[in-house]
Amino acid sequence: MRVLHLPSSTGGNAWNLSQAERKLGIESRVLVTDKNYFGFNADMRADWNKNKYTYPLKALRFYQKELDNYDIFHFNFGRTLFNYQHTQLDMLDLHLLKRKKKGIVFTYQGTDARLAGYSLQHYDISFYQQLSETELNKEKQADALRIRRMNKADKFADLIYTINPDLKNVLPQRTIFRPYTKLQLEEWEPIYSSYEKDELVFAHAPTSRSKKGTDEIINAIEMLRKAGKKVTFELIENVPNIEARRRLERADVVIDQIYIGWYGGLAVESMALGKPVVAYIRESDLIHIPKEMAKSIPIIRVTPQSLYDTLEYIIDHKETLRKIARDSRNYVENWHDSKKIAAGIIKDYQNILDKIKGNI
Repeated sequence: MRVLHLPSSTGGNAWNLSQAERKLGIESRVLVTDKNYFGFNADMRADWNKNKYTYPLKALRFYQKELDNYDIFHFNFGRTLFNYQHTQLDMLDLHLLKRKKKGIVFTYQGTDARLAGYSLQHYDISFYQQLSETELNKEKQADALRIRRMNKADKFADLIYTINPDLKNVLPQRTIFRPYTKLQLEEWEPIYSSYEKDELVFAHAPTSRSKKGTDEIINAIEMLRKAGKKVTFELIENVPNIEARRRLERADVVIDQIYIGWYGGLAVESMALGKPVVAYIRESDLIHIPKEMAKSIPIIRVTPQSLYDTLEYIIDHKETLRKIARDSRNYVENWHDSKKIAAGIIKDYQNILDKIKGNI
């Protein structure tokens, strides 16, 4: 079995899934067309000029050269190699792959499917409510593109995954939730804090300040300092993964986000390091994940309104963090082991290929 993950490096999920698939004995590679400062790995980087005339020719040449080398094409972040948003060329390669009887898989990761209109109508708390009118109008306009792409994926894909439970509310009904494949556990040994010192180190590493609630988090920290609480705040931004990890390792508690409703890849890394994580978890979305997973989430729950009080409680009750730290590591071992997740996905791949060959 030969698998190609493409075309985005978002979150490092494709790379870590591919690495786990290789360890389980299948040929798996990653092609990315985007550039990132986080330092996510890939086997191939298509550093093509996005010229509207030359790019499709280069994409076609890639398929001509590589099409027969793979059985499964696993697309991530809601797009394909033909990323042409508002033209008829958008996702045109799905027709080719279907005609050539290739397995087609999609994994949705966040804003590739998250809809402004749906969120504003159904959620009391979401980052869309924090956007300016101009920003919100752009997001609402982008909803049409997201919906069109989701519909096209539903038409062509053999299988659709999401790594965020809230996306199940808007993706095709057949979409399957799977946890993040963010890391290789053996490369992330826990570094537990003693929680005996007077001053806690809180860390926060936003990829988007408005979506994560960074300004509100900074404000809560400043209010705690004015109230006489001893606290250090580490804001981790615009640095490569290796530097972000070093700074996470020094933290006592990590604040992930207060608006999205689910924890992100940073939280998985933090929990793997044995760091308690603070985040907003939307309870209504937990119906989309395994019951045992939902019951065991060790995240310290907050809302934007409860953030200050929760952080104050943490500072005044440091002893409670020791158990949460160990529960966090155990949770990642149980639910975010990339090899365990990859083993299930490989079975899904095989079912796809069996159906294509007429064995099922």
